[in-house]
Amino acid sequence: MLSSIKLYKHSFIALFSAISRMILGFVSVPLFLSYLGTERYGVWAVCSSFMAFINLLDAGIAPTLKNKLSNAYANGDQEQHTFYFKTGLFFGGVLFIIFIITLIPITLIRWDLIFLLKGNIAIAEIRYLLIVISLVAFSTLIFANIENYYASKLQLAAIKKWDIVLNLLAIIALYISIKLSFSLPTLALIYSSPQILVRLFFFLQIYLKQPKILILRRNEMVKLRHELIVNLHTGSHFLGIQICEAILTALPTFLILRMIGLTAVTQYNVTYKIMSLPLLCIASVLPIIWPSFTVAWAKNEVTWIKINLMKFISLTVLGFVIFLLVMLITNGYLISVWSKGNINVDLSQVSLCWLIAIILAVTYWLSTFLHSVGDFKFEFYSHIIITANLLFFGFLAAKYGGLNSLLLTIALSWLFFGLIPMIIRVRKLLFNKVNL
Repeated sequence: MLSSIKLYKHSFIALFSAISRMILGFVSVPLFLSYLGTERYGVWAVCSSFMAFINLLDAGIAPTLKNKLSNAYANGDQEQHTFYFKTGLFFGGVLFIIFIITLIPITLIRWDLIFLLKGNIAIAEIRYLLIVISLVAFSTLIFANIENYYASKLQLAAIKKWDIVLNLLAIIALYISIKLSFSLPTLALIYSSPQILVRLFFFLQIYLKQPKILILRRNEMVKLRHELIVNLHTGSHFLGIQICEAILTALPTFLILRMIGLTAVTQYNVTYKIMSLPLLCIASVLPIIWPSFTVAWAKNEVTWIKINLMKFISLTVLGFVIFLLVMLITNGYLISVWSKGNINVDLSQVSLCWLIAIILAVTYWLSTFLHSVGDFKFEFYSHIIITANLLFFGFLAAKYGGLNSLLLTIALSWLFFGLIPMIIRVRKLLFNKVNL
């Protein structure tokens, strides 16, 4: 079990890894825009959005395997740990076959007609760009098993350290590539390569230590297929959560666009992105905490879970309160600077976006605990109710009450159908574990 000091240390490493990725994105945008132009950059942005749909091919199998790997490690069962890792590799092989199949339509379809491209360079690059983006998306899914392997052993920080280094090196590589006039597909590959290269390196380390890990006997193949089907059934609830979250992410923008107007979309988008910055920081450390909770749960260390869960939630609330006070005192100066004065700062919208973000932040902590003990079914039902509630009441709020009314509806939906039920659920699980 990780000590509290090591847990916080690993969390900070994960946080800095996320920050390094943000820096890469922040620096690369002006470089790409000035070099590529609006059409080629827009093509990249649209193609990249397809990655979200490819991620659904995970089907909830990766998080299910992460829990099983962590449980096997906690129980000292190396044989089971290896078996679950091999299951992940087997699933990776299935995903690789799907990737090869997807290359067929990518190479045959006239994408330049679909995207209505006019520039000769963009037309020549589009097909290769889609191949690169598909390769990156599938590689991310395939190498998720490597991350799960190290996470289960509470060693994920080792991967995150190298993520920081390669993200910073990628900035230099992109700058040189632009100076050398590299193509858009090459730039896309360089931009996305740090995480893939790091995980490939750590996979080679595993292989060198256990060269037989890739050898699958016939009787093993049958067991792996069976285990994959079991995980597919268990992970279906997690897949449902992912689909609901994709809808919940897109729904506010759609409702604002249809019921209020495009200007309000920009207002909401910029304001919420700024007010949810602390939420991004929290999301970066959750992969470290998840397996730690799983291992502690397997070892019946309920007190450790309670103490650390309360610490993280308390620090989260404190950080959010300080952030809101700074935004209110400065009259939303950060929003004005980031938008270059194009957004009129509305403190009521700032406060409502903050309310949504803090409710989501605390919900994420509770959700991570429920993830760690495999309670995906409860979370799935919670997400279904939130989604249905926003589809109905969100529509009414946006149509008759405006932007502020919609934001309040979002906050209340997450509060009453997400946060409060999860508090009750977590308390019940911890209480029952103590009294076993």
